[in-house]
Amino acid sequence: MSKVIGPLGSFGASGQIGKLHVFFPWKGLNVVRQYIVPSNPNTALQQAARQEFTDGVDSFHQVAWTASDLAGFRLWASTANTPMSGFNRYMKQYIEDKNPLVAWRNPVDLLAAVNGAGGLVISHAAANQGDWDARVGTSKLFFPTTADMTFNVGTGRWEVTVAGLVVGVRHYVWVFQKGPGNVGRSGIISQIVT
Repeated sequence: MSKVIGPLGSFGASGQIGKLHVFFPWKGLNVVRQYIVPSNPNTALQQAARQEFTDGVDSFHQVAWTASDLAGFRLWASTANTPMSGFNRYMKQYIEDKNPLVAWRNPVDLLAAVNGAGGLVISHAAANQGDWDARVGTSKLFFPTTADMTFNVGTGRWEVTVAGLVVGVRHYVWVFQKGPGNVGRSGIISQIVT
């Protein structure tokens, strides 16, 4: 890529000249590069990768996420080394974890309610399939407590009560599905324990 001054006898130029050069502004500079025809590999492997990405986008958009769920994805994304949105963090995890033999499950309406004297009742809505665990910690990066969740047929929610937490401290919570053949994960929510 070459930097140009007064490209084509003007103060600025953009676009292509034939199939030879492309002029465009880049970071405040006028630059020119060779015209390149982008490749579009239509191999079976590329088609499978595109389908996996499409499935992930569909998985995210077909769920009636609550405002708390979406905020949880944004909080989870804030833990990444590079800036990203909650949707991008979800997609990254989906692509990393998904394979054709595994059913991806979305936990919806994740709640962490105070349960008196240093406890939280953690619950979320999801189908009664597989097993879910809740992770709890005092930082959005450190979750030393893991608790098995059980499905409450009456409420249609997975639930667990975690006791013995530090009163007056904000605790962070996320849930994930464990076991063979199932995978899923929530964003991170927080609650101050009273």
